[in-house]
Formats: sequence, structure tokens, C-alpha cells
Amino acid sequence: MKKFFAKNFGNDVKHTFLNNLFKIITGPLSMILIPLLLTKQMQGYWYSFMSISALAMLADLGFTTIVLQFSAHEFAHLSFNERLEFLGDKIHFDRIASLFRFITKWGNYTVILSFPVIFIIGYYVLNSEKTSFQWILPWILYLIASGIKFYLNILLSYYEGCGLIASIQKLKSINIIFTYVLTIGLLILGFHLYALALSMFISALFFLWQVYSKFKNSIRQLIRDKIVYYSWRKEVLNLLWRYTISWFSGYMIFNLFTPLAFKFYGSKFAGQVGITDSLVTAIFSLANVWIYTINPKMNMLVSRKKWDELNKLFNKNMLKSIGAYCFFSISALLVFYLLSIYYPKISNRFLSLGTIACLLTAWLIQLIINTIAMYSRAHKEEPYVIPSFVTGIFVAVITFFITSHFSSNYLYYGFYLSFLFTLPWFYSIYSKRKRVLHSLEFK
Repeated sequence: MKKFFAKNFGNDVKHTFLNNLFKIITGPLSMILIPLLLTKQMQGYWYSFMSISALAMLADLGFTTIVLQFSAHEFAHLSFNERLEFLGDKIHFDRIASLFRFITKWGNYTVILSFPVIFIIGYYVLNSEKTSFQWILPWILYLIASGIKFYLNILLSYYEGCGLIASIQKLKSINIIFTYVLTIGLLILGFHLYALALSMFISALFFLWQVYSKFKNSIRQLIRDKIVYYSWRKEVLNLLWRYTISWFSGYMIFNLFTPLAFKFYGSKFAGQVGITDSLVTAIFSLANVWIYTINPKMNMLVSRKKWDELNKLFNKNMLKSIGAYCFFSISALLVFYLLSIYYPKISNRFLSLGTIACLLTAWLIQLIINTIAMYSRAHKEEPYVIPSFVTGIFVAVITFFITSHFSSNYLYYGFYLSFLFTLPWFYSIYSKRKRVLHSLEFK
């Protein structure tokens, strides 16, 4: 097991970093081309599509995180051969195979039930502004593609828990490049909103083919072999309802801004909000690589009760993540400042430099919160239900009130204010639970 981690952990970081680096590179290039090739109104619809489809977070309800955790705890006692078939004792294989069958059924039901609801919500928001161009068909295509990728992400979370992060990040990197080239090509050819919808739809089918080609042997093994079925329903649901509240709160905290900006301030301002949020969250994702890649290993170390190794790994990577975030944030502010001087046509499509700086500061705090939450969840626990719910309600209520009564300058005030109590609250819970969990294991 140690040789496995020594060989693959470096690759996990490298490939996950490259995957997110592609997002960082392609993101700004898109942010340059979109203002040049789309009207301000179309830009608003473009980013509203993305923001509304993020309602899939609510369909997920934290299920993909649970899948990763549970598969990691079981795979700690198994391994793969060169054909990516499972090796190990039958008890743990039966458990991880029954987990696979459970998550595929769950994914089927979730997609069928939730994505029609997301379509209706999107129609209500997007139809609030009259426009001369066609947006309904692109919205349908985009949502179908989102459903396919949502289902595939459930399967990939399962394999990430089995330590295959590097392989999965390679697949994602290829898909990102394929999607980007296709999107830009369609944009240049004048497909407008269809560039987003068609590229998403075609890349979803391509991604489906990628995943099946890579994991077909293990998928056949998991489905074909006779097993003693282990029922995961009770264990998963016991954790899922807590994650549901946290994920629902997460949507209210991070994804309300573009739809509300569209509804109350119009598509042009929504476009500025959407493109700015994309920039900031891309930087967050890139810096989060050092935490994301150790998540399966943290779960395995918890399963094996190796606390010293767990804490050293976590502390080292948390510092790397924070340092990377600060570096990327300062670099982004410098680039944006230069754009505002030499290319104002591009910089004007974003929110102001001051707003970007404030958002980057807020997301630094969120990075810290995210890392300590991931540490706690590696123990198959979700102790942040109440603070997540309170924060979500606080941000949603304040933001709804602001958008319906004040100018767009105050859009993010509820988001900023929430961090005054969120970080101390989360850190306090993290410290207490860390002491309690590890002391119980040593008794």
C-alpha cells in the first residue's frame, strides 16, 4: 500500500493540477473571446445557463462525496491488477461491489427525477427577460448534457475513492480540452448560445465513451460476479441527510448571485457577475488541488487508524493550498489591472477590480473552511450541518433583500458578512471533533 501511494500520490497532484490548470488557461481565453463574440445580453444567458445548471448540486446532495468516502474505506483492503480489476478478499470485494450497484441505481433515479425540475426553474428565470434570439433549445441540450456528466461524476467519485485520481484527472483534462476547442470553434462560426449547448452535449457523449473504455473491465466485474449483497441504504442515508442540508446551503451561499442578478438587474449585469465568479472559483479550484487529491488517502488512513500520518499529510497540504491560492490571486489581480489599462473592452465585461479583490479574499476564507470540512468528512461524519444551514439562510435572505431593494453595488454584502461568524464556527467544531474522535480510538 505504501508503494502504491508513493508512486501515485505525486501523479494525483500533477494530473489534478494540470486538469485545473487547463481550466485556468481556457477560462481566461474564453473570458476574452466571449466579450468579443457575444453581445452583453447573450453573455448573461451564457453564464446563467451555467449557474442554474449548478442546481445539480442539490440533486447531488453530497452523494458523490459519500461515494468517494465509502469506496475509499473499502478499497483500503483491496487493490487493482493491470486490467483495473479488483483483487483482495471476498468480504471487502462484496462490499465494494454492492456499493457500486447501489450508487448506479441511485444515480438513475436522481437524474430522472431532478433534472426536469431544474429545467422548469431555469425556464422561469430565463423567461423573465424578453429576447429576440432562441434560448429554449440550447437550454434543453445543455441540461441533458449536464445530466449525463452528473451521472458520470458519481461513477468517477467511486473510482477516485479507489485511488485512481490520476487516471480520472487525465480523462477530465482531455475532455476539458475537447470541450474548449469545440466551444471556441462553434463561437467563431457564429453559433452563439448553441456553441455552449452543442459543445456541452457532444463532450458529454465523448466523456461517456472515455469512462466506459477506461473502466469497462472493472465495471463488468462489479456487475457480473456473484456477491453477498451488503445493504448500504441505512448507512448512506444516515449521512446523506446531513450532507443534503450542507449542499443545499452551499448552493444558496455560492450560486444564487448570477440568477438573482439576471432576475433583478438584467442579463448584462448577470454576465459580469457570471464571468467574475468563474474567474474567482477557477483560482479556488486550482489551489484546492493539494487538498482534493489527498481526500481518498485521508479516508484510507482513517480506515486504518493512522492518525499521525493523517495529520502530517493534512497540515502540509493545507499550507501548500493556501500559499498557492495567495500566489494565483495576486497574479490575477495584476493581470486584471493591466487589462483595465490596455484592454478596457475586455475588463469592462467583469465586475470592478475592487469587487474582484474582495471576492478573492472571501474565497480564501472559504478555502480554509473547505479543507477542515474535508478532514472531518474523512471520518464519515458531517458535523457542519447547523453552521452550513445558518450560513446558507443568512446569505440567501440578505441577498434576496438586497437585490429586491438596493442597487447592484451591494450584491455580495451578505456573502462577505457571513464569513465573520462562519470561519470561527467551523474551526471550533473541527478542533473539538478532532480531539474527540482520535481520543476515542486510542482508548
